[in-house]
Amino acid sequence: MSITIAVHSCKGGTGKTSIAINLAGAYAASGKNVCLLDLDSKAPYLSSVFSPQSKQWINDVLFGKCTVMDVIHDISDEIGVSGKLYLGFSDPDIIAIRDISSKDRKWQAKALQVIMDAKKHLTSAGMDVIILDTGPGVDFSSINAVAAAEYVLIVVKPNKPCLVGTGQVVNGVYKLLGKKCGIVENMCHETHFLHPLSNTLFDMPVLASIPCMCDVQLKTDTGIFTLKEPDHIFSNSISKIADKILEQSD
Repeated sequence: MSITIAVHSCKGGTGKTSIAINLAGAYAASGKNVCLLDLDSKAPYLSSVFSPQSKQWINDVLFGKCTVMDVIHDISDEIGVSGKLYLGFSDPDIIAIRDISSKDRKWQAKALQVIMDAKKHLTSAGMDVIILDTGPGVDFSSINAVAAAEYVLIVVKPNKPCLVGTGQVVNGVYKLLGKKCGIVENMCHETHFLHPLSNTLFDMPVLASIPCMCDVQLKTDTGIFTLKEPDHIFSNSISKIADKILEQSD
């Protein structure tokens, strides 16, 4: 059985993409076939961590120029995992970003169907886990990714602006779409990490509270941290998150 996970946050700067990358690495290291797609087309980041090998982008899939199978790249041998990890990149060129940012609601409705079709192709190709790194906030492209997923991993920083914004998205998006969700509190201060406020937020389970660590922030920009330092507290947290998502989804 395949599962599609959207990694989302109400605001930027929560560490969402780092968690998406490392979650993909954790699943691949456990033997699963994984595909990570960068659907943050307005601020693509995946291509700055890895070197895209394909000359085609997720943008091309959304515009109907090719299929998702044409754009994904297998990095399994490079990272040395027992499973498979495929990456699909959004085009980081500023012209491409402007182009896709200008698309209207009608175009975005068609893009959602394209994403749903891409899911079917990936599932048919044997993917166990599909991870969608979404854009932050509630614009059409972000909500498309959330709508396409069976599970939403919500990344929050434990501060008032982020928590207030998350509460609005929970009530205005996730619950309306009937999504299974889990929350990760990321970049927590030491006191909050040692004494979390609760094991739930907004009636949703808190899967992990991850402390703020400078070494993680620096090293996640250059690859998959969980594979380089599997015994690190961050890596252990990611592994627990991966397990809890599958447990929730059974």
